[in-house]
Amino acid sequence: MTAIRDQFTRWLYRQGRPNRLARVLNRVSALQFSSGKLAPRNWVTLEVPGRRSGKPVAFPLVVADHRGERYLVSMLGAHTNWVANVRAAGGHAVIRHGTRENVLLTDVDAGARAPILRRYLELAPGARPHMTVDHRAPLPDFDRVAAHYPVFHVTHDPSPQTEQPATVRAGSRLLGAGLMDLGIVVPAAITVGIGALRHRQWARKPMYTLVGAYTLIGASVTGMAITMTARHDPDASAATVIGSALMTALLAGITCYLYRPLFRRHPARSEASAPGIAPPAHLETSTA
Repeated sequence: MTAIRDQFTRWLYRQGRPNRLARVLNRVSALQFSSGKLAPRNWVTLEVPGRRSGKPVAFPLVVADHRGERYLVSMLGAHTNWVANVRAAGGHAVIRHGTRENVLLTDVDAGARAPILRRYLELAPGARPHMTVDHRAPLPDFDRVAAHYPVFHVTHDPSPQTEQPATVRAGSRLLGAGLMDLGIVVPAAITVGIGALRHRQWARKPMYTLVGAYTLIGASVTGMAITMTARHDPDASAATVIGSALMTALLAGITCYLYRPLFRRHPARSEASAPGIAPPAHLETSTA
């Protein structure tokens, strides 16, 4: 299972850039992390002005703590969009996790990155498939790859920054999430569902993808709820863990039911397809 998960994670970021599914998942995670609900305290949303559009761009990240300081790490290297935006903005950015904090991000020299990178991989298992060093490796191994992974020191920025009113900001986020569901997920699910009910061949693969993706998301939410409860996070509760676990179990049951044809053995070939026996004439005509 670990190998399959790692392959799926790498597929989301082929060629060092998120594909369409990864972008959707990042938007959902950014909304969740910024709200501070069902997310550990070091899972945050970074907001920084786009270097071309000037509009705030949000991205979910994991904060690595080391010797009492906070750091952000780019698991995909120096050519990621958020790293370029941070440098273009002079390091001025906003971190959200229930509350808003103006921060200043400063590049850490490559020679000082090794222990921070190792701490980061301890806290962010999802980043491990993207980095060319094992999270249990000694510090010299991290030193050899440190130049490839930017690390930013996070400090509080006392300089004033403009902020949208809370009502506008919350409304635009809820509207964005709603439009994403109404514009992408719901039409796709309805279309695939109708195709599956009519036994259309084209609907099989999308159906497996949709159901499998929802099951993985449910499992991820359940894992976050368990982690937060174990850490005595005030936002966590036993009811949340039980509810998310039951929903995940239901989705897993549906997934197993739908995936049954993939694990069935193919029946033996009929006599008509055996060697030396010609197929019916109408098949010869249709394939000529």
